[in-house]
Amino acid sequence: CVNVLLAYHKLMDSYYDNKSVLSKSGAIAIKRSYKKARRFSPILCDFIEIYMKDQLTLEKNKCCSLDEACEPTAKMLAEIFSWKDNVFFDSDPVMSDNLNTFGYNLGKWIYIVDAVSDVVEDKKKKQYNVLLECSDYYDFTKQEPSENVIFTMNMCLANTAGAWENIKRTVKDKKGIKTDLFAIIDNLVYLGMRNVSDKIIGGQRSERPI
Repeated sequence: CVNVLLAYHKLMDSYYDNKSVLSKSGAIAIKRSYKKARRFSPILCDFIEIYMKDQLTLEKNKCCSLDEACEPTAKMLAEIFSWKDNVFFDSDPVMSDNLNTFGYNLGKWIYIVDAVSDVVEDKKKKQYNVLLECSDYYDFTKQEPSENVIFTMNMCLANTAGAWENIKRTVKDKKGIKTDLFAIIDNLVYLGMRNVSDKIIGGQRSERPI
């Protein structure tokens, strides 16, 4: 459901940005599935639509603040992870709060990593990238993001890991909930995300990480 909602809006976002006929065709192809997902999760869908529009507005207005540019994506991931359509998460404020924190910081990290990964190509194509709107964000001579950008990425990683540890403790206190996926998510949070950050900081952008 979430994948369909995000895929549809990502395709439409690509269409608005680049006037890509292929992206518009892809969106039309999954429109029926999108409508079905919307009926299944109307609240979540509303949040995704709101934040995708907010993201598009910031980019059209050439937002020059990294934190501000990240905000719609961060808030969207926070809503996805705390999923208000799901009774279980709604009924557990501790779990919901930690899932919200996890999603927010993950979303902010994804946006920054994507911006760093695309900055050279976006400069060539003269497309929007928040790192191009402020000379303090990226050093093209060294081909690396600034210390402030790296610090923000590392804070997002730390906050994501902290929220994940709280989630694990909360889940372990609940009877009948399986913890089989803990090792997989541990690998993602502690190894996968860190590995991507290190590659991006080191200027390795040939393979798309996200």
